[in-house]
Amino acid sequence: MTAGCHPCPGILRSLARQETILSRDKPRGKRMDATAMASIAISIAALVVSISAFVASRYRDRRDLMLKIHDRLVAPDQQRGRRLIYQVREAGTAIDGLTEDQYALINNALSTLNVLGIYYERRYVARTDVLRFFALNVVRLMPAAEAFLAHRDQVVGTVSWPELRTLAADSANYLRRQGQEARPALREAGKEGASGSPSPTG
Repeated sequence: MTAGCHPCPGILRSLARQETILSRDKPRGKRMDATAMASIAISIAALVVSISAFVASRYRDRRDLMLKIHDRLVAPDQQRGRRLIYQVREAGTAIDGLTEDQYALINNALSTLNVLGIYYERRYVARTDVLRFFALNVVRLMPAAEAFLAHRDQVVGTVSWPELRTLAADSANYLRRQGQEARPALREAGKEGASGSPSPTG
């Protein structure tokens, strides 16, 4: 454009339209930013709610599973099986001398404790709860069950109930840290049987 020349009216109108468009886009951009921020806030809130629900559900599931295994361990047949383990050890009865019912009771009692060991090892339940509630009785029971465990190892050709043995080892370490002594409870188990008082592991 040469000096002294006036701009073309068409060019002026085009520039005016572009300026109008730009001025309209500015508030729209702000509105889009606000909408995006609101969407992000809603997404974060939904995520927090989902995580909270998951944590609460997991806590309830672990609690319910703990109560379920506890109820199973205090069932009459489980208590009879564990008392029988002590009685067999105290009487010096050979495993081959057990009746079929006696063998089944002991086998079932140890198998159920192994289920507790599986839950413990895989953290299906809180390990601290398992140790707090069952460590003492598990450690007391294992020496009395040595003969039966050795028999089962020979029968199956491998280490039987490994999760129970792991639980017993961790329980012994836990009791040492707590300064507790786990003396064999042979005669005490017999008294429990006479009184019928419930005990999680006999």
